[in-house]
Amino acid sequence: MRIDCATQLVDRARFHYPFLEGAPQQMQRDFTIHALGAILSRNRYEGGVVLALLDDPAETDWLLALSLEHSAILAVMGHTTDARDLDRWQRHPRFRGVRHRYGPGSAAWISELGARGLRCDLEIDPAQLPLLSPASHVALAHTAGACYRQPQLDAWAAAVESWPGMIKIDGLINGAGEGKWSGAAYRPWIDHLMQCAGPARLMYGSDWPRCMHSGIWKESLAAFTQALGPRTMDVRSWMLGENAARHYGIGSAAVEG
Repeated sequence: MRIDCATQLVDRARFHYPFLEGAPQQMQRDFTIHALGAILSRNRYEGGVVLALLDDPAETDWLLALSLEHSAILAVMGHTTDARDLDRWQRHPRFRGVRHRYGPGSAAWISELGARGLRCDLEIDPAQLPLLSPASHVALAHTAGACYRQPQLDAWAAAVESWPGMIKIDGLINGAGEGKWSGAAYRPWIDHLMQCAGPARLMYGSDWPRCMHSGIWKESLAAFTQALGPRTMDVRSWMLGENAARHYGIGSAAVEG
């Protein structure tokens, strides 16, 4: 089972997206479920985990409604720090949890999510990792805050060694600049994760459409596979979908054509 564990959708008539301000021309458009479904189907993916981009409950409401109409959306990760939103969303079959930026009050919120049986995609600075209590429902987003600048590799590597949970390898190429990504640049970071976490705790996501700052969906995947290097089919299967299915509680599903 192949699952892209980090995708988003954009409807500019519905919402304002700050990440599009100053973005390249190729990003100044909508990114629809039909486009995402076509990409995933073409590349033999069963579907994706769709992440809310905005701190606006209306966006998560919209994504959850879409998920009932489009099988390419296997799960939705919302965005809120209001338990009343969780009360409402937990009644939905595709809702799995929320994405969250670590800061003051995060410990209580993360605990609340765990008590409800919900997942948390956590954005965190590597220097803050020692403050974070291990929790099986938390997945560190954006490769545990990796910046892919060689002088900072050692500090990042030491920080992630203490984390015993899931790590999402998403957004690899976002900061590279259009056409400037290189799989070799990410290899030391991926190698370290393979050594300290192992393939059973890692899952890949394209971060489409935000990856289009630097390249298309296939280039995001290529950066990961080139950085990963030769691996067994089992290892690739775990990281390209099976781990995400297990973590987010996703069963078998089929993508629309």
